[in-house]
Amino acid sequence: MADQDASTKVRIPGPEEDQPGWRRVIIFAVVGLVIGVAWPTVAGIRVGPEVPGARTRAAKLASATPRSTASTNKKAPSLAKSVPSAAPSNKQTVVVSGGTITRCYQRKKKLAPEECGVLRIDRFIASRLEHLTSCPSALGLQGEMAIGFDLDFKKKEIRVIQGKKSALPSTTVRGIIACVADYISDVSPEKIAHKYSRYRVFYTLKFYPPGAAPSPTGAAEEAAAEADAAAARGLATVNWDTALVRDEPRSGAVIARLVRGTRVKLLGRRKDWYRIKIQSKEGWVYRAALGL
Repeated sequence: MADQDASTKVRIPGPEEDQPGWRRVIIFAVVGLVIGVAWPTVAGIRVGPEVPGARTRAAKLASATPRSTASTNKKAPSLAKSVPSAAPSNKQTVVVSGGTITRCYQRKKKLAPEECGVLRIDRFIASRLEHLTSCPSALGLQGEMAIGFDLDFKKKEIRVIQGKKSALPSTTVRGIIACVADYISDVSPEKIAHKYSRYRVFYTLKFYPPGAAPSPTGAAEEAAAEADAAAARGLATVNWDTALVRDEPRSGAVIARLVRGTRVKLLGRRKDWYRIKIQSKEGWVYRAALGL
């Protein structure tokens, strides 16, 4: 009966208490805004156009960020397996020396090499000799041989001839000569400037099989030495008013001065400089002074 006698109290809030909790509303709104803005970035979702260059800058930043040593060491074995090691060179190599005139003819008269002057055929012949790396007879070949060219401007023909006796097998030499004849078949003698009706020129060929090719430095030094010794033979004429003769190319001391029309004997060549001899003096003259 005590429960029935207990009075029930009802509390009615006043007007000042009948208001929403604005502080909670503001907190919920701010949290919702932050989540709405941040979640696409966290999830990697693009909801609008990117700034130009953003991806590039991001990639550079990522590549510049150092990785931990542990991570690098962990991935090193798989990287080593995926990158093949550099394979050794497997190409045939041929080194071609500068051409040397051994004789020329004025009509039917045979002239000495020093009387033949200069014949500019390297750009027509030497470049074709480099194709011998693909000649079947030269594949795997190691050795040296001389190969000559008979240029008959009256008959408008170029004939390939064998040089001095070589240690290479005769069948190999014949095969190389056949390749050279094929390589120069489109060379017209009319394109080659000349003074006399017939010339004979020889080149030296050195073959290196795959894996035995000379180093770039060694090949350059060898070619320079051969060019210095035998690339230029014959006579030339000074075509400058005054040509300086130096004891060394470019910066050597001046040892003589030659006037226009002076005939000199060519002994060799080093790039743009020719070694010449006049009377008892030898020295170097710039090629343009000789019209070469």
